[in-house]
Amino acid sequence: MPHAPTDSPPRLRRRLGAAAALVTALLVGLVAVAPSALAYHPEPTASVACVEDAVVLDWTTTSWGGPELWGPDFYNEDVRVYVQYGDADGPLGGLTDIEIGSGAFTSESLSFSGTTTITPPEGATQVRVHSEALATWGSGQASIADPMQTTDWLALPGECGDVPPPPPVCEWDPQLPADDPECTPPPPPPMEIDVAASITYACDAPRQATVDVTSTGGASTFVVLVDGTVVETLADVEGAARASVAVPTDVASQVTVLVDGTEVAVQAVDPAECVEVGGVVTQPVPPTTAPPAPAAAPVLPRTGVSSGMLAVVAIALAGLGAVFLTTGRRAALVESEDRRRR
Repeated sequence: MPHAPTDSPPRLRRRLGAAAALVTALLVGLVAVAPSALAYHPEPTASVACVEDAVVLDWTTTSWGGPELWGPDFYNEDVRVYVQYGDADGPLGGLTDIEIGSGAFTSESLSFSGTTTITPPEGATQVRVHSEALATWGSGQASIADPMQTTDWLALPGECGDVPPPPPVCEWDPQLPADDPECTPPPPPPMEIDVAASITYACDAPRQATVDVTSTGGASTFVVLVDGTVVETLADVEGAARASVAVPTDVASQVTVLVDGTEVAVQAVDPAECVEVGGVVTQPVPPTTAPPAPAAAPVLPRTGVSSGMLAVVAIALAGLGAVFLTTGRRAALVESEDRRRR
């Protein structure tokens, strides 16, 4: 029975040696490449806050190995620090770096820090720090870009320092500025004012009418007219006031008192009502009419017998008549019954 050809031991050893060499080369390559993918870059940190009336950025940048690892691989002579601004959509105007610091990673210190007062551009709402190593590293390795070279976005604070007070607004309408022409006080509410007036006509010479007015709860202006013509004005009366106005002496007239065009009193004046008694002109006294006399009660004839006694007698007579009538009827019935039996 034939056998399948097999490799001779020398040939097998050569193949195993080649495979081992390949694996070793791959491992060496991975060891050489893997660290460099995470190495040779600075790593910044930052914070931002208001300090009095300024926006202040505190930052630190550190070699990629951190403060624990030392050696030429972690040293760099030229490290720069930049600030970038952005809004809600990302960087403003692209990645425009503004340098805010520089330093080196040395055998004495693998980090350096700084404090920078910044002036964010208009529209900026956030800020971040980016760091670059511009020189080759101490081992001769060039820098390798890494996301750790840039911090996360930091929200910018609002206005720092004393915020100016808002402009004054209208006292009566907060929607208007204080100096707006339409910023005027509203009209005062109407007051509850009670007014009254009375007119008295005197026949004494000179013939005149006396007007008494009162205003309670506020001031009022009273206007006095005689036959529709204004003859007196009592302005801004608070409390009581009086005025005397002349009236015609030969014809009847009318005196009227108005407040804001509303009639509050009116009086007819007629000089013909004035009479002269004993050389003195006076107002006639209205005639007095005596009340009618009450109707006289009917007078009964005087008989010497009181009405009560007469009533008693009348009742007695009526009773006797009823007795006689009843007795007569019974007698007639008895007599009729006797006749029927016979």
